[in-house]
Amino acid sequence: MIKTYTLEIENHSHLSSDFQNFCEQHPLSDCSSVLIQVFTCLTQIEEIAALIQTITSYLPKAKILGTSTGAWIAGQRYHDQHTLLQICSFEFSTLKTLLIPKIELDIPDLAQTINQHLFDEHTQLMLLFASPRIPNAGLLLDRLCQLMPDITLAGGFSSQSTTQHSSLQFTEQGITEQGLAFVSISSPKLYLLNRYAFGWKGVGKQLTLTSVEYNRVFTIDHQPAQDIYMKYLGAEVGACLATTMSDFPLFQVQNGVTLSRSPRIFHEDGSITFDGKLLENSKVQFAFADLPNISKESRYLLSQLPLEQAEATFIYSCAGRLDYLKESIQSELEIFSDYPCAAGFFSYGEFFHHNQSTHILGHTLTCLLMSESTPLTTHEAVDKWKPKTNLQQSGLYHLLRTTSEELDQLNSSLQVEIKRQTQTIYDQLYYHKLTKLPNRHRLLQDLRYNHDFFPRHLAILDILSFSAVNDFYGIDTGDQVLIHVAERLQHLIPEPNNDYRIYHLTGGQYAVAANNNIIEAAFTDLITLIQDNFKHADVQIGQNRFSIQYCTGISSRPSKWHENATSLLTRADKALKQARKDHTNIVFYHKDLPILQEIERNQIMTQTVKRAIQHDQLWVQFQPIYSAKDNSICHFECLIRLFDENKKVISPNDFIHVAKKANLYPDITQKVLTEAVRMIQKTSYTFSVNICAFDFVDPNTVSLIDQILQDRFVSERLIFEVVETESMGDYELVRSFQKRITQAGACLAVDDFGSGYSNYAHLAHLGAQQLKIDGSLIKVCHYDPLMLNIVQSIVTFAKHIGVKTVAEFVCCAELVKICQQLQIDYLQGFYLSPPVTENELLQLLSQQAQQF
Repeated sequence: MIKTYTLEIENHSHLSSDFQNFCEQHPLSDCSSVLIQVFTCLTQIEEIAALIQTITSYLPKAKILGTSTGAWIAGQRYHDQHTLLQICSFEFSTLKTLLIPKIELDIPDLAQTINQHLFDEHTQLMLLFASPRIPNAGLLLDRLCQLMPDITLAGGFSSQSTTQHSSLQFTEQGITEQGLAFVSISSPKLYLLNRYAFGWKGVGKQLTLTSVEYNRVFTIDHQPAQDIYMKYLGAEVGACLATTMSDFPLFQVQNGVTLSRSPRIFHEDGSITFDGKLLENSKVQFAFADLPNISKESRYLLSQLPLEQAEATFIYSCAGRLDYLKESIQSELEIFSDYPCAAGFFSYGEFFHHNQSTHILGHTLTCLLMSESTPLTTHEAVDKWKPKTNLQQSGLYHLLRTTSEELDQLNSSLQVEIKRQTQTIYDQLYYHKLTKLPNRHRLLQDLRYNHDFFPRHLAILDILSFSAVNDFYGIDTGDQVLIHVAERLQHLIPEPNNDYRIYHLTGGQYAVAANNNIIEAAFTDLITLIQDNFKHADVQIGQNRFSIQYCTGISSRPSKWHENATSLLTRADKALKQARKDHTNIVFYHKDLPILQEIERNQIMTQTVKRAIQHDQLWVQFQPIYSAKDNSICHFECLIRLFDENKKVISPNDFIHVAKKANLYPDITQKVLTEAVRMIQKTSYTFSVNICAFDFVDPNTVSLIDQILQDRFVSERLIFEVVETESMGDYELVRSFQKRITQAGACLAVDDFGSGYSNYAHLAHLGAQQLKIDGSLIKVCHYDPLMLNIVQSIVTFAKHIGVKTVAEFVCCAELVKICQQLQIDYLQGFYLSPPVTENELLQLLSQQAQQF
């Protein structure tokens, strides 16, 4: 039989002694077949090498299969630090490991090599940990299944705790950053059972993939794939698909397995490359992450697992699932609470074998159970949760209808007509038009001490992602959801409800208030009851079902406080903001809320910026931009800097966003423009200045720009850089600005291209003469082929429309070479030169004059 143990290494400085003690307590040294799976949050190769050496020194016969991970799993626990070892000793099985540091062979040859090294007539299982950088892993899995269709394959793509470090895979043979690590298990007596939990729901009608090449989808329902995304997700989401693509996967069933496929690359021809294989002429739907249902579905499916029969249980779950479920992942793992030796890790994609095929899954929890002594049979699953029926209309609607009928009967007199009109105006002012609940104005009136109802407790309940309902189903359906929510809220308020009042503030945001008769604990229990009721019973509109979840902020005041209580609303709103930020259900207002500290920091920074403007503590540095052809300085970018009271430099990232919100940004722009003009006149070089939508509408900034453009000598050496997201969001405004400055000889550049909308169509008609490729793309081109391809497409398009390109964040010699090979026109970055002062700028120009 298989014996399974786990060992958590909390302090790697004690690794040798901890592992020695473990080996002395467990009879493993005489075992001929020992598999040690290593799940580690370590990021340094040297640390992992020391870990491997320690294991092999005490158990030289053991086979090691390891991976880096953002978090490991042990029973019900998961952790994002240290290392976990899962150790399995086999009685009847033999093990073989294989490390492929880098894929250098064709897929068929590589699959044949793996087959020759790992498999024999008794092989039943292969575990694989793979680098997520491998672009053709799906093709390799397909080929392996063709060679060995009856061998179960499990595992997943390695992950890492931070994006600054590479994912790692290793065996006792070595470590790789971009390769494959295998172990095969061969036995004439080995029983296996694998299952997975998904839980995402399909939204909308089924769509047909009408043109597909493996994982690149050209048309859906005979329309360009990107057009379908725009159609069903709405223009706002569609315009920034590059930044939201993982939130809107497609899913379909392939060979009995439900697969999630997230978009990865949006091509100029309207096609989309997804993260796994999709089948042409198959049906797909958009997948919706219904978090409570995901957890229930996983518990339903996993309840079938015969964990008490299994001698070894491996868990490979998705890092994306952890991102979505967050704290709820603990509830999902509860099924393993009695099985602490069940272990695994959170991956970037899980491998699942079914019907002689191996699939790359996403957003799933996969489990592999093993036994050498007992066949594994599934249990009968527990009953699925069933939603409650819809609630009937509340008494408020009956009251409003009755009042309306009575008013109609009094229409014969002018006095009654005046009363009726007054009531109508009052309702419009103090009641929500759709739900007829009291609105925000009425709440403020009550908080200013209404003798009829004076709140002591206030909770703001905000429906999570309500805008998605309007985007997916339309405003009419969204309105029906709001009406049903209002009805149910009224139904849940205790009768008689004179102590409570419900408000519809705006959109999907409601408020519940209680007066002095209600103690704080009772009010909290009511809000919890409301959240639980919606959590366990969907709202149904026609054929569609909607899961309603809330973020809630709660504030209470002392019972003897009878003066103006409008601060209740302010405090509840701040608690709500904290709940949103923390992704939690309920937050109670208290003086130590982190959001209050953030607000205070913003207020302090606002005062710092104001003081800097008043006392001329803003200053400008200049970063050279070089020609990619001969490394000569072509022009400079003007960059604003700020001193605090202690003469310490404050980064623009810390004060620019505050300046915009405080309407101080125009002063900063005018400072930079003035310095740019002065340096143009002093050096006869070209200088670029960053501007944004705030500048286009500020009369003082517009007036200064018009004044500058009157001097042809200056305007022909001036470049205005507009951030890409703003150039696309205010297209007509930017286009008008471009025409005006071009007539004066100035140049327009699009900054940070690739970070936001990346709308090629708008760019082609914008009239920009330069395009600055976002540094987040450039700085990874030397090790990320996907980013390199994206940059290549941007450069190709820019050349096609006659726009010069600038690469930002050039941080090493290798990137300089890559940019030159891509035929990027200009280079900017700390490797070439950091931002410099005026004196340093003049020295650079003097040195260049001597060289050229």
